[in-house]
Order: sequence, then structure tokens, then C-alpha cells
Amino acid sequence: KELADDKASTESAIDHYLKSISYKPDLIVLLQPTSPHRPDGSLEKAIDTLIKYKHDSVLSISPTHNFFWKVKNKTARPLYDYKNRPRRQDILAEDTNYIENGSLYLFTYDLYNNKKNRLDIIIKKMILVNIVDRPLNLSKLLGILFNVI
Repeated sequence: KELADDKASTESAIDHYLKSISYKPDLIVLLQPTSPHRPDGSLEKAIDTLIKYKHDSVLSISPTHNFFWKVKNKTARPLYDYKNRPRRQDILAEDTNYIENGSLYLFTYDLYNNKKNRLDIIIKKMILVNIVDRPLNLSKLLGILFNVI
């Protein structure tokens, strides 16, 4: 089975790696190349959090103030109360939505082995940005890195 094609899942790569090693790691750190920009110390902070609070998984997420819609049968429907649409700057912290940004996932071997999933309970938010999964995102990130934007 090919692991580098367009349909390969992250879990298939994790499975392949775990079958290729002769030991059982306590912790698996997954850093996705489509989200390469991480704040200094974020990986260390995530590891410390996982260990200190005895969690089995940690992931990075980013806040979004986007208003999401679902399209079904060529009809778009809002996933929010469009009659009471707030201004983005008025959205309260407790009402903020977050998206997985793929920058980092930490999880225990036991969690993955038992559930075949890298997540169990969301336990710690780490605010990271710059998802690079489209050419335009890459251009923007490179502009930020080289101070041309």
C-alpha cells in the first residue's frame, strides 16, 4: 500500500511507523508539514501540559470568527443565527469557535493503540495559525517569514 498518495490518511502513516519500530513509545508527536509555523516553545509547552495533567492527547487549534454555512442539495444554510449575527469584534471569548489547525498533535501510544485515533478528549487549546494546504497559504506564509507582506 502506498503511503504517499493523495488518499493516504495520517493514521495509515502512524500505523506504518508503529509497525516499523521495535519499541513502544510512551508519547507520539505528530507535526504536520502543512502547518509548519509554530510559536517558539509551543511544542515544549504541549508536552509539559500533557505530562503535568496526565492527559492522553493534546492538539493545537486556532480561533475562527468565520460564519459557517452548509451546502446540501445546492442550497446553502447558515450554521449560526443569521438573524442575530454579531460583529466579529463583539464575539465573546466563550462564544469563539476553534478549528484544528494540524500544527501539532501529541498523544500516548496507549490511546492510539486502543482507539486507533490520535484524539480522545480535547484537553488543552494551543493557539497557532498559518495552515498551509493551498498554494496561496504558502505564498502568504513565505511572505511573513521573509517580511515581504
